[in-house]
Amino acid sequence: MARKSRCRELGVLAGLVVLIGAACSSGGGEASASPLEAVIGQDLLGDLDGQQDRYLAEAEAAQGRVASCMREAGFDYTPQDFGALESFSSGSDGLVPGEEEWVRRYGFGVSTLYFSQAQVGSGLVGYEDRFDEGDAAVDPNLQYYDGLTEAEQRAYDFALYGDESEAGDGGAGVGGCFGEAGDIGTDDATMRFFDEFGDEILEMFERMEADPRAQAFEQTVVECVRDRGFAFTDQEAAITVIEDRLADAALDPFDIGAISQEEFDALSGEEQMAYLDRADPELSDADKAVLGQIQTDEIDLAVAVFDCGGSPAERAALFDELRRDYEQQFVEANADRLDGFTGQG
Repeated sequence: MARKSRCRELGVLAGLVVLIGAACSSGGGEASASPLEAVIGQDLLGDLDGQQDRYLAEAEAAQGRVASCMREAGFDYTPQDFGALESFSSGSDGLVPGEEEWVRRYGFGVSTLYFSQAQVGSGLVGYEDRFDEGDAAVDPNLQYYDGLTEAEQRAYDFALYGDESEAGDGGAGVGGCFGEAGDIGTDDATMRFFDEFGDEILEMFERMEADPRAQAFEQTVVECVRDRGFAFTDQEAAITVIEDRLADAALDPFDIGAISQEEFDALSGEEQMAYLDRADPELSDADKAVLGQIQTDEIDLAVAVFDCGGSPAERAALFDELRRDYEQQFVEANADRLDGFTGQG
């Protein structure tokens, strides 16, 4: 279906930005010198800015390949601007995830970014839903696509994504020109490294988490947050509690005003498109009251964690110190095996 295909393309692209954002979110400044980089010529575990640059460059090159492939199939295709997409993913308020102002507005970013602002109204916190109002900026092909006939749209989708069966188990991938463009984000040398040392790297990070410095850091934050009157064991557990509260309250952004699959199937093609393009309705007053309390609790706790020294920047600084020490141990323990990866970058 055309609208679903359009959403899928945006999802594929947004996934790249999420990957970039996840890589960069643990950073908190310039990384320390990497013992691993000194040996193999590439900082695979800490050069977050370099990783982002490589992801974006590879994504832009892949988009060029998609455009060439689509032209061969008889369609116009404008390569995506990943710089604009990265801006799209960061929100319209200009706040940086994890920094103080962001935390004071969004908390951990769970219940506060669960619904769009239109769904929660002006009294609660939501994300700015720009997939409808800003699609053309994110996807320069939208106007061209909407100008095609329904048959042409199906042919366009097939050329871009291939047959649904090409997606593999669970629809994890795409075929067509997207599939031919190749994977983004991992070069052969990096794959070889993690094929060889993946288990050791995982074990290294587990030891870092158990390091007395990491344990002391977490305990200091926990005790401080508890002194402020919160029940708190760690951030991961706190996020799970928030997610459970949302589930227990049956608050689901995809169920608001939804109809059953049987009802949807009974609609005409035009009615189905109109339904998919509809604006999600605003939450009921009762649901707003429940969500409002969850958001208040989340933000209060997240601010306490931040004020108690558990900010992403402070965690990143500790991670960088631990990583440098444990990388050195890794390099010394695997000197012979690492010879084959020297200068891979």
